[in-house]
Amino acid sequence: MRILDVGCGVNKQTGSIGIDRNPDTRADVLCDLDHRFYPFRDDSFDEVRAVHVVEHVSDVIRFMEELHRVVRPGGTIHVVTPHYTDFS
Repeated sequence: MRILDVGCGVNKQTGSIGIDRNPDTRADVLCDLDHRFYPFRDDSFDEVRAVHVVEHVSDVIRFMEELHRVVRPGGTIHVVTPHYTDFS
């Protein structure tokens, strides 16, 4: 199973391929998440995870389109955002 951990930071999911724009992370691939296209072919991953990332991108629709592009048909996109009461 191929998993892409988008914006992985220092907490990259074990066994996944991590991407982040910060070189001080555990990312396997450095890329700016605000720029298309991520350096992966269409339908490359069984699962795409984006935990506490979507609130940091400048264009949410474009970001979601890119996640959709790299996940295989029938794959899973798992997006987690902070709870609305978390103001930190």
